[in-house]
Amino acid sequence: MQKQLIALLLLTHTLIPAIAASTPQRVHIPDKVAYELVFIATAEDQTILDRVELSPKDRLIAATIISEFNLDRQAHIDALNARHETLQQFQNRRDQLVMTARAQLRARLSKVGMTSFDAFVQREKSKMREQVPPPVGVE
Repeated sequence: MQKQLIALLLLTHTLIPAIAASTPQRVHIPDKVAYELVFIATAEDQTILDRVELSPKDRLIAATIISEFNLDRQAHIDALNARHETLQQFQNRRDQLVMTARAQLRARLSKVGMTSFDAFVQREKSKMREQVPPPVGVE
């Protein structure tokens, strides 16, 4: 999952293609980015939720919220690709989607479930790295 999250961080936040010679570097990853990457990875593989200590009810709620997030995110990606919105509009909407999904989790999960989900995101965040490409013209 760590390699997936590095690639997703590149894709969703820098829009710079991964360069094999680059070295993943430790940087401060904002919570909104960590949540987004966990949402994306979980939407692709819901068994990730098995690693979060959630009751069956909380797991179903989290899976539903993450699925809705992913559908909305894909609609925004499609709009960006069709040039119906600018990159800045996409980034603003993406951030809003993450904030909305987090708020829904806080409102709908049990207190224990939200604490567990947040702890999971923080554990994953501690493993995240950003792959920074070399300066332009340097090979």
